[in-house]
Amino acid sequence: DFKYVNQLTENLYLENKWDELIVVGDSIIKTKLDFYALRLRIGLAYYYKNEYLLAIPHFLKAIEMKRRFYLLLI
Repeated sequence: DFKYVNQLTENLYLENKWDELIVVGDSIIKTKLDFYALRLRIGLAYYYKNEYLLAIPHFLKAIEMKRRFYLLLI
């Protein structure tokens, strides 16, 4: 459920629980629930762990999702 996942990953982010956020986030994506804030949080978790190359795909996916959203508004 989106609301639960969003709150869970936001809490993990705010508590700086990077490893747990990455594990939980990746498992959520595998269930086909995928959204901008989730990708951004996972990317930031990798970034804060200095794992920049692992952060990049999540940032790129977040950008792609945001771009699609804005295109729908046109």
